[in-house]
Amino acid sequence: MNSLFKITYQFSLALWVGGMGCFAFLVTPRVFGQLSRDQAAHIVGFLFPIYYPVLFTVTFIALLSYLALEGKEASKLLIAILGIAVLINGYQWFVLLPQTTDLITQIGSFENTPKDNPLRMTFTRLHILANVLGLIVMIKGAFLIAHSALKK
Repeated sequence: MNSLFKITYQFSLALWVGGMGCFAFLVTPRVFGQLSRDQAAHIVGFLFPIYYPVLFTVTFIALLSYLALEGKEASKLLIAILGIAVLINGYQWFVLLPQTTDLITQIGSFENTPKDNPLRMTFTRLHILANVLGLIVMIKGAFLIAHSALKK
């Protein structure tokens, strides 16, 4: 049974960090580099309602499988790292995503809305927050992969 939990834990870490890396470093730059700002925002906005639930799910599975794998020997630090990642992803899915989606609807066009527009300024603030939180979660996942690889 431990083998199943170990595989599940490592696979969820791979999906977590690999999925985030693919989206952040391959998909998003390519889409924004090839399309207009509004077209690219539409495509990325279409993907986020899938991205955040998947990311939340894989981090939650990582937490559960780690707890099942390690039992009473589980590291409090690793539990905290995993738990914080789950909480951040939940916050992004249930709080930031609805807020930014609503703002995007109200803004309409980023190309035609000045950067000093209050709605756009609020969106920019939330977008920066989402990126910082995403980076934190990605670093946590990369740390966990390294820890898992180095663990005897």
